[in-house]
Amino acid sequence: MISSELIRQLKRNELFISVQGELPEELTGTPQADNRLLKPGDIFIAIKGFSTDGHNYIGDANQRGASALS
Repeated sequence: MISSELIRQLKRNELFISVQGELPEELTGTPQADNRLLKPGDIFIAIKGFSTDGHNYIGDANQRGASALS
């Protein structure tokens, strides 16, 4: 679970967005950096890696039912 304080900080810095409407105070989905492992309600963390950029997979994360993106 991601704490409400972390969510507030990420939102304040525009690093966290909801794909299912308004973000709740707490998110209970599992944070995932691999879009292929996402289950509905999970939180997708897009990371720019050495060989690929996780931001390229935001659309797929949305289709897989991610509740939020960072």
